[in-house]
Amino acid sequence: MSRRRASFAIVIAASLVLATAGCDWVKAGTRCRTGAAPGRDSGWVLFCKNGRWQRTLTIQQAADVIVGSWAGRVEAVGGGDQYAKVGSSFGEVSVRVFRKNGSPAAGAPVTFSGAGLAAPLHTTSNAGGYAAVTPVANGVAGPWDLVVTADGPLKPTANIRLTNQPDVAVAVAVVSGADQAAAAGTSFAQPIRLAGIDRFGNPVPWSRVDVSVPDGEGTWFAPATSYGDDSGIGSINATAGNIARTVTVTATLQGTAASTTFPLRIVAGPPVNASITSGDWQGAVVGQPFYYQALSIAVSDAYGNPAVGLSVPFTVHPSAEGAAATLSANPSVVGANGLVSVNAVANSIVGDYTVTADVAGTVLTFHLNNIAAGP
Repeated sequence: MSRRRASFAIVIAASLVLATAGCDWVKAGTRCRTGAAPGRDSGWVLFCKNGRWQRTLTIQQAADVIVGSWAGRVEAVGGGDQYAKVGSSFGEVSVRVFRKNGSPAAGAPVTFSGAGLAAPLHTTSNAGGYAAVTPVANGVAGPWDLVVTADGPLKPTANIRLTNQPDVAVAVAVVSGADQAAAAGTSFAQPIRLAGIDRFGNPVPWSRVDVSVPDGEGTWFAPATSYGDDSGIGSINATAGNIARTVTVTATLQGTAASTTFPLRIVAGPPVNASITSGDWQGAVVGQPFYYQALSIAVSDAYGNPAVGLSVPFTVHPSAEGAAATLSANPSVVGANGLVSVNAVANSIVGDYTVTADVAGTVLTFHLNNIAAGP
């Protein structure tokens, strides 16, 4: 704001104060009652002297008097750049409040607030303009500004830098990487990020967290201990074992009994084994289902884990005469038992034909025969 605009703003402020204070509009030279409150016109403050209104102060001069008495500046005196643990007290923090005219502001209401403060604090400046409080950190770790405001029309402020530090670690938090999946025998894509946390949930720098799984669950960690950095967060890498399952990992804050658990999922890898288990070389009477066996295939990965959820399309290849079958749900999906199956119903034409299944590029063939109905 330019100096001219600032001066104009002060004049307007003073005018408002005069109006609020009850300064009526009066005319210089007209009669007045002795002892009457000051009045004003467009540019002056008038006082009743010898029974007549007389111009005494300009609005600007009145503004200087009125605004000069307001709190206009706050200066930090002591207590900046302190550290305190979350939930505990800092040392004393002090400021000095000055009026707009440069003199110390005695009796000025002062408010201390900020994102890291447990609750706003209120006090009043002493005869020398000094105000002091003892802030208490809230539960959020990190640096923040204590904002000191002198109440009044101008509301001057000063910032004092403080830092809330984490308390001692009492629990474990999984920051990321839990409940992810990896194919059997491969590494999990995301590192597992862990932290020792204080009673407010803040990560504590340099905390150590050990991880483990029950014997025989075949998951390996490198390293088996997460070392927190100055942010309080550390990471480990995990490799899946050969058996598809959900593994429960226990993370324990080193040197304590505090722990938590989280899952990692080992799923089947690419299907590499596929074989017919039933339904090949069978016959059915025309128009009837193949009651003897469903057309079934076992599908697994390199470690024998069922390729659960794999979609397998089946295709009917009719004979030259048109002998064929109608299939149930197609494509079909590998179930938890590792099998994928369809049921077949012979059409009305007698003859031999085949049905193929494409298992991730491996084609398996079923041989079927539609038999004429008996006499």
